[in-house]
Amino acid sequence: MRTDRWKYAVAAPDGDPWEDSGAARYVETELYDLWADPHELDNLAGLASHRKIADNLGEALVRWMVRVGETPPEIEPAPVRDAGGRHVDPEVRQLPWDGLPFGHRATTGHPAE
Repeated sequence: MRTDRWKYAVAAPDGDPWEDSGAARYVETELYDLWADPHELDNLAGLASHRKIADNLGEALVRWMVRVGETPPEIEPAPVRDAGGRHVDPEVRQLPWDGLPFGHRATTGHPAE
């Protein structure tokens, strides 16, 4: 399933992709934030920080599957994994702008610094 921002994928571990058109059970395999990661290098599936997003996309996928005639499947969450030191912080508390050189603002008066 893909939105303008998210790409979400599931797999049917008990199904045969060549023989079965649907399955009763799926497991989440991928979740990408296409705005932050357009090349899909950072799979967010299984991270607690993105659980709500995955749940919403999974519900939308099941609604679509039912709409096209499939029996409502079960979608199991991706195995929980450690964020590796990452976390979502929606608020920027303080940025260390002072002392940083910018092209439009020299810190010592010299234009190259």
